[in-house]
Amino acid sequence: MFLPITAEKHDEYYIVKFAYSDEKPVLNYEDKIDDQSLRDLIYSLMFYIYGVKSGVFPSLGYYSLDDIFVYAGQIFFLPPTVYSWDFIYKVLDKSGRSLFVAPEFLEKGTTNFQSTLYVCGKIIEYFDHKKKYNFITQELVKEIPEDRKFYDGWLKEFGLFDNEEIEEFSKEMFEKIKNSKEKFNIIRLKSARWIELNAVLLSINKKVSSLENSAMIFVKNDFTNVPRQLMAKYKGYVPASEYNLFLRALYDNVKFNSIIPVIISTFNSFDNIFVFIEDLDNSDYFVRSFISYLSESNLSSKVYVFSKESKFANFTFEIPKSIKFKVEDKPHAFDELCPKNLKYLALLGENFSRNDVRNLEKSLKNRLEKEIEYGLKKGIIELDDVNYRFSNEYWKQLYESIDLGEKVAIHSKLAKVYLNLDNPYRDILKSGFHYTSAGKDISAAVIYLRFIKKNLDTYVFSTERMKDIFSRIYYLLKKCNHLDSYAFHSLKLKFQYQSFEDLPFEVPLPESKKFLHLKLLEKYINNKEREVIEDFTKFFEKPQVKSEYDFEDFKLLSAYLIYNYSYYRVYDKLENTEEVKNIVNNIKEKNEKWATLKAEYLLLIANSMLYKNGKEAKIYLEQMTKIATHYNKKYLLIQAYNAFGILNDATALSIDNFRRAIQISDEIGYVKRKFIPMVNLLRALLYFGYIEEMRDKIDEFGKYKLIINNPSDLAFYYRIISFLPMYEQKYKEAKEILNKSLEIESNFGLQKSSLRAIILNELICGNYDNARRIIVENKDDPAIKTRAFEYLVKMVLAENDDELKEIWIEYKNSSYELLREEILYIFAEKIAKVDLDGFLKEISKWENEYTTTGVKLSLFYVLLAKHKYLKTIGNHVRLAQLNSEICTLANDIKIDHPILNECISENTDKFLELLHIFKRIDMKITIEQFVNLFAAEIHRLFSAEKLFLNVNDELIGISYNISNIPYITEIPKEEVFQLSPLEVLIKENIDDKSSYLIYIYSENYKSNDSYELEKRLTLLQELFSGQLRGVILRERANIDSLTGLYNRWKFNQFINELFDTKSKEFSIFIADIDNFKKINDTYGHMVGDSVLKNIAKILKEHVRDEGLVARYGGEEFVGIVYKSKYEAAKLCDTIRENIEKESLKIFGFRVTISIGMADVNEKENVTELLGLADQRLYKAKEAGKNRVVWGEYRC
Repeated sequence: MFLPITAEKHDEYYIVKFAYSDEKPVLNYEDKIDDQSLRDLIYSLMFYIYGVKSGVFPSLGYYSLDDIFVYAGQIFFLPPTVYSWDFIYKVLDKSGRSLFVAPEFLEKGTTNFQSTLYVCGKIIEYFDHKKKYNFITQELVKEIPEDRKFYDGWLKEFGLFDNEEIEEFSKEMFEKIKNSKEKFNIIRLKSARWIELNAVLLSINKKVSSLENSAMIFVKNDFTNVPRQLMAKYKGYVPASEYNLFLRALYDNVKFNSIIPVIISTFNSFDNIFVFIEDLDNSDYFVRSFISYLSESNLSSKVYVFSKESKFANFTFEIPKSIKFKVEDKPHAFDELCPKNLKYLALLGENFSRNDVRNLEKSLKNRLEKEIEYGLKKGIIELDDVNYRFSNEYWKQLYESIDLGEKVAIHSKLAKVYLNLDNPYRDILKSGFHYTSAGKDISAAVIYLRFIKKNLDTYVFSTERMKDIFSRIYYLLKKCNHLDSYAFHSLKLKFQYQSFEDLPFEVPLPESKKFLHLKLLEKYINNKEREVIEDFTKFFEKPQVKSEYDFEDFKLLSAYLIYNYSYYRVYDKLENTEEVKNIVNNIKEKNEKWATLKAEYLLLIANSMLYKNGKEAKIYLEQMTKIATHYNKKYLLIQAYNAFGILNDATALSIDNFRRAIQISDEIGYVKRKFIPMVNLLRALLYFGYIEEMRDKIDEFGKYKLIINNPSDLAFYYRIISFLPMYEQKYKEAKEILNKSLEIESNFGLQKSSLRAIILNELICGNYDNARRIIVENKDDPAIKTRAFEYLVKMVLAENDDELKEIWIEYKNSSYELLREEILYIFAEKIAKVDLDGFLKEISKWENEYTTTGVKLSLFYVLLAKHKYLKTIGNHVRLAQLNSEICTLANDIKIDHPILNECISENTDKFLELLHIFKRIDMKITIEQFVNLFAAEIHRLFSAEKLFLNVNDELIGISYNISNIPYITEIPKEEVFQLSPLEVLIKENIDDKSSYLIYIYSENYKSNDSYELEKRLTLLQELFSGQLRGVILRERANIDSLTGLYNRWKFNQFINELFDTKSKEFSIFIADIDNFKKINDTYGHMVGDSVLKNIAKILKEHVRDEGLVARYGGEEFVGIVYKSKYEAAKLCDTIRENIEKESLKIFGFRVTISIGMADVNEKENVTELLGLADQRLYKAKEAGKNRVVWGEYRC
């Protein structure tokens, strides 16, 4: 953008002055324009016209000769000043002959390709005094726009397109890439010069324009070219409602995330999208983000990205160096006509810009325009798009011809000039380059380290650029014998830890005490976790828990963090979770460094709890995400969203979390960081039944495994992709993949997690003897003794039915949820034989659970377990019904399973599958579970980018929301039904106390039949409304109308179910308000009711999700808490104190309660357990009230 440096106000106008780089107005040279200069001018205009036709350049309605400049014999066109069409008359009066305006712009303000032809024709006409090019201008400047013509032959006339070899090359390349089966393609176009590349791009653009429903966008290195060219070339594809947003993106400030969904939606209207980016590996931040959205958005169109550089290219083509271009004969040596100062340009390096020339001119106090003009004519220098480049042979000759002392002096001056310029990145690199060239290696290294430190927090440059700078620093420090630099090693390891990238050099850490914690980090980065554990134990003391840590503690806490991460990797748990929690609670966010350390600890704790205590893990993750967002620690946000994906049960949330992690990785250029969320996305797609998409993603993600240097991650990848053939019972295919994973784990001394999958593969495919043999051979391996897998192992090894039953019941009543469907399927006949009632209850329980959470693959295997059982007992009627249900589900999730051989016909109607889902729902489903299930299915049916559901009920006191993105702020206020893109807002009341809202926005969903879509949406709404009404009414029946707590009936149902399974440790309490009759008698029943409500509120706030509270009757309350009796007693005593304190504030008099408690292990049945708690309540009353009794003599 060109910004004015001064503005002078005159009576009727302003004079605005801009700073240029010594360009001269072409009007100053009007009388000096010879035939060759005129051809050069027409060449530039032809190139601009074709750029407008291609959508690369904006169209013109007017242009002033004051905006055409000459520098070093080259013509440059600056962007014209923007005038409103009604103001142009005033400007025209004052500009006279130097401003050319298309008639249609004067009349209506119209600018398009035709108006551009007119303006360019007028410019040629102005300078063509001999009328030599009348054959062109008479076609361009016709009054009627439709009569104006532009012929491609003119391009050949002026050397823009005069190369048959380039045409043939472009044609062959185009055919090859069009045959690609990939939806997203990157094509590298290797070219030494821009002139060949531009010719090929113009040729490609010509071919794209002949394709139906295809678009080509020249992004180059500026994201705003995307909305600009969509509006210029493909405005008909842009939703009319979004025009203003696109215009704001070009001329005002618009958030990238606001416009990108509209761009993606517009792209979905095309069959093919062709995009050109100058250098994909080192592109601008927003360009990288744009490409990451393109690759992750599941576009229906095929995408082809062209770039000069890309390490992830599907195709690479080298452009032949064969375009003819105008330069004089190259000199074999520099003759006497060569300007003496030409050699100084070599000080700028092989590539340089006009700004570099200006900085050199300041240092030399000499102008260098003539030197550049001479160099261009002689072919010593060539114009590379907008920059200059030496031919290699000449750069070296020129550089070596400069006196050494002169070199040092000028490079030193230039280093200081660049250091004081505005750009904190590129100019710093230039400064470092000149310090290096001046022989001031330490100064250069310091400058480069400053660049690295800044970029580690801002992610402006790619990891490839960072690796290049690290290499420069390494060789500079090595040359100076200064490789013991703490800053260098610290930043090097920080970069490797953040990005997962390797560096192209090896350097050992110095043997010094101050490097000890860095040695731990280095070993952790290199996957030597056991050595980390050993070294920490040897060289460090574990940190003490303090109320606040100081500066001296930072390195120890950092080392302890690495130790715990290593311990977790090796043993799949933390050594001492409570100790780590106590430490993190006392780390204060004093500054960014301390806050980042705290965030790392929070992430560690959350990860260790993901599979054990999701609710607590979520609390730690939310704290960590808040810190990481505040301090822009995006490498941590990748891990946070990945963990949220594992944590969330709802399909929409889980899958979108992983996609967000992948997207952030692409935005900041940390490609290797995206591998784990990519693999987790594959796992989520598999289990939630998006198997077709999973197959596509396996192909797409496969190329990334070549760049993964973490063997643990690579082994994990192979395990996950083996699950698809395993669950499809393709035994050999799964085994082959798992052997690769096991080989990696064995070679690198990792835990052999693949053993579990290998055993599971044998069992699912019916090879019980093989599974038993593998278990016996690896009986001492800790990998098969983790989590729920140890139960599966014991069941395989069980010698008789009694032993199997004992293990089964222990597993059934455990808190583990892993392997439920697999164990039910593998052992269906055996479990049904020894515990038929338990087997059927588990089938029913997990059928409901997996239906509710949308985990369709797990549901599929539960139904297969039921299928096995019904087949065994020969119940053919129920088997036929179940077959239909299984086949519908199998076709819905696109699984290639042997059961399909029993299916009569394929039925892929997703709405029919939805009916099956609602049929399977357990009537005990909660409102939250029901809304989560419905959200998951809506997400599946419509591929919703934005999804928001809300249910309110005043009587229950619930307002529950679910969304697939963290914050949706732009939900329409009124009901909406729009077809393309799909946008639906439904608001409905269930009754006068209850309502719901459904909002769906999807750019990917395609339907041309609005009537059919409306019918289906109506069906969905009726299903949702009807089921929700039933769930709400049932919930209301369970709620005490006065306090909003659950009632006695609900409590009894809940505790009986909990006691039967004993899947969790829990305690119960019975609480009674002291002297409640006196309160009613003294203050009245309305105050008494307020007291009950207040106590209910305090009980609910303290118990939260850790149990359940109910009103048992009158002034008596009961509760369940998932804690030991001692921990529960502490909680109850806190509740007692708060009730006493709060009641005095609210009512002006003290209200107290007495509480009796009991632990689940103290009695054999619920009646006795409640009786024990009631006895202790009586003892609390007897002992003076206002106390908690939790044992025989404990108050």
